[in-house]
Amino acid sequence: MEYKMAERDGRQLQVCYRDFRPADAPGVVACIQNEYDSTYLIPEYYKPEVLRKGAAHGKFHFLVAEADGKIVAVLGLKPNQPHDATCELIIALVLKKYRHFGIMGTLFSMALKKMSAMPGISAGYAYSVTYHDFSQRSMEHLGFVPCGFLFSVLDLQKLSQSFMHDKNAKHHQNIVVIRQEKDNAGTIYIPAEHTNIARYVYDALGVKVNTESGFVPLSGKSRLVVENDAVHSSCSIRIEESGTDITDCIRSIAQKYQSPRQTFNVMLNVSDQRAVAAYHELRQLGYFFTGWQPITGKNEFMLLHNPGHVPIDFAAIAIAEDGQYLLKYVKTCYQNRGNYHG
Repeated sequence: MEYKMAERDGRQLQVCYRDFRPADAPGVVACIQNEYDSTYLIPEYYKPEVLRKGAAHGKFHFLVAEADGKIVAVLGLKPNQPHDATCELIIALVLKKYRHFGIMGTLFSMALKKMSAMPGISAGYAYSVTYHDFSQRSMEHLGFVPCGFLFSVLDLQKLSQSFMHDKNAKHHQNIVVIRQEKDNAGTIYIPAEHTNIARYVYDALGVKVNTESGFVPLSGKSRLVVENDAVHSSCSIRIEESGTDITDCIRSIAQKYQSPRQTFNVMLNVSDQRAVAAYHELRQLGYFFTGWQPITGKNEFMLLHNPGHVPIDFAAIAIAEDGQYLLKYVKTCYQNRGNYHG
C-alpha cells in the first residue's frame, strides 16, 4: 500500500495504491461500466464473484487506486500459462472524473514490479487501444516495445467507449512487449523481405535472434487453435504446426465464419522451419504481414491479417512515436496485399 498526492489543473488528490481486496470487486466492475457500459469484451468481468474467485486462485492479479473513498482506477495482470509464458496487462481503466492525474502511470510502474517477481514469465504483454495513444506512451516510457498489430478486433458498432470513434469500422490493437526472462529467440524461419523488420523489433526488445529464409516444403498435418468472437466477427487462428493441409484448413475456417464484417488474425509459429512455405500459402489467401508476437515462451510467432471486406484507415490510427515505423511498414504490406503472385 502506498499513498501519493496527484495533481491536475491545480487540484490535488490523495490516492492510495494497493493490491486488490475481495471487497474491491464492485468497484472494479464500476470502472468497467464507467468506460464500456455493458459492452466490455469479457462479459464475465461484470460479475464481482468472478473477479474475487479469479484473484483468489491466481488467475489474475489486480492493482487498484483508491481516492475519495472509492476505487477510481484498476489495472490487472493475467499470467497466461500453460498456453504460453507471458503475463498480460488487462483492464487498464480510470474513472472519467479522475483521468489526467497520472494515476495509470503509477499503476503501470507497480505492475512491472509485481510482474518481475513472477517466476517463469518470458515477457510482459499489453494490447493497447489505437483510438488514443495515452497508454502506449506510458508503457513505452517504462520500456515496452511496439511489436505488431491485431487489426479489426472489435466492431465499433457494438462497443461503447468514451473516446471518439475514428473512421475505422472495427477497432485495432497495438501489441507492446517488454522482455523478462527470455533473451534468446533462437532461429525463426521467415521470408527474406521481413528479415530487417524482425531484427528491428528483436533488437529493440534486447533479444537475440537468428533468421533463416530458406524454403522448406510443408509436410505432415497442421495443428491450429481457432477462436471466433461471434459478437465482433473476429477470428483468431494460432498455427502451431504448418502441414500440407494448411490451405484447406484456413479456407474451411473462412467458410465457417462469413459475417459481412468478419475478419481474421493469424499467429504463425515461425520457430517451425515450414513457416516460410505456410506464409506464402497465407499470402495467396489474402493475408498480409502485421508484425510479431515475440518471446511468448517456447515459440515465436508472426502476425498476419485478412481484412475480408473491412477496410483499414491507417491515417486514423493513433500510435505513439516508437510504433510509427512499424505502422508505416505494415501499411505498405496492406497496400501491396493484392500484388502477390506466389
